[in-house]
Amino acid sequence: MSRIAGRFRLRHLWLIVPFWGLALRASLPLRDNSFMWHVRAGVDQLASGEVIRTDPYSFTRFGEPWRTQSWLIELVYGQLERWFPGLSWTPWFLFAVVGAALGVVLAVLWARGGVHVGVLGALVTIGWLSQPYVQPRPVAITFVLFALTGVLMSVRRQMLWAIPLVIWLWAAVHGSFVVGLVFFGLDALRRRSRRQGVAVAIAFVAAGLTAHGLAIWQVMLAFVANRDGLGLLQEWQPPDFTTPWLAAFLVVLLLVMVGLAAGRIPINALWVVAPAVVFGLTSARSVLPAALLLAPWLGHAVQAVPDRRETAANPLFVWATALTLAVSAVAVLARPVRVDETMFPSQPAIDAGGRDRTFTTVAAAGYLIYKDPGRLVLIDDRVELYGAELLRRYERAVNGGEWRGLFTDYGIERALLPTDSDLLERLVEGGWQRCFEDQDFVVAALGCE
Repeated sequence: MSRIAGRFRLRHLWLIVPFWGLALRASLPLRDNSFMWHVRAGVDQLASGEVIRTDPYSFTRFGEPWRTQSWLIELVYGQLERWFPGLSWTPWFLFAVVGAALGVVLAVLWARGGVHVGVLGALVTIGWLSQPYVQPRPVAITFVLFALTGVLMSVRRQMLWAIPLVIWLWAAVHGSFVVGLVFFGLDALRRRSRRQGVAVAIAFVAAGLTAHGLAIWQVMLAFVANRDGLGLLQEWQPPDFTTPWLAAFLVVLLLVMVGLAAGRIPINALWVVAPAVVFGLTSARSVLPAALLLAPWLGHAVQAVPDRRETAANPLFVWATALTLAVSAVAVLARPVRVDETMFPSQPAIDAGGRDRTFTTVAAAGYLIYKDPGRLVLIDDRVELYGAELLRRYERAVNGGEWRGLFTDYGIERALLPTDSDLLERLVEGGWQRCFEDQDFVVAALGCE
């Protein structure tokens, strides 16, 4: 123990900083509406003993064929919700999952030559970049899988057996497993490795051996067929690198380019580095996964960064500081879970809405599916189910445009909307009444009982 303590230097404290920031981020009020319906899906699948194959949550598509892609992680959500009801487990889950992804990055960077200023800077950069992605939806699990993909592409061939295992798990969690398959295939071309090509082919087959079988590819085709609808969601828009968080990706790109120019990254790495860069530029949701794929090459780039001579520090001070940061992070995670009340309606507002067909925001719909079992919604964020046309009609209505046709077509009798909603003003102008109102939400109808 004394030998370990003697090797712990002041610079090692920087390794704790990204994880401490992660704890702070994970404890913020929940804002992820998509995550909410995934929890309900997990609880429902545990109760029924089978995966969902038709839509159970909307009155626009109820009973139509639909397969939940993320069935495996939904079962985990459902079991956690049984053990710790009220979403009290979410901060710990988030910290564990995103922390595991950062841990993989740290391991691969550390393997390039220990802890020095380059490794610290790279880890802090990716930790900073990860902050806006700290949401408990299933894609959080893929951050670990993207990081593992980057590692597997950078290690020796003895790890080829892990590729099918990673892809099988990925296919049961999230549709981005296709991206993992593509990068493993590109890495096989980079290495000119037939053995890795075979491993990728086996992984392709393994993706069809999850609960949905070969229908997993139908799910993927449904996403592709509704790419116009995806374009209506903010997270699928091109990334805005003027924001402080996403600007960190430009630092990652700069370091990788410096590594290529200095010869520390082999030129054949462009087989995977260039597509990873392009992938990161396609949409806001792709930025962090791309950075995780680039992490091993980032390790090559920073391995020759020189260290300054470190000022001696009292080991007791270093350990006390580390313990203080760890204890404060645990205290932050242990705080009661809250939801963002400006996005999600209160229980009185939900009760006032009744069980009539109700128009509400996509964000509120995801929360209603979780909070009010059995209540059907107009639309949530399952783009592959609803299609671009219904999404466009919803967007026009919620933004204060044409709403009467949509309401008539689907028999909508009530609206549960934020108090500052443009649509709420149009409804009042059209003769609707405010039947309930609190600080954040209003329930409106043509006539109040």
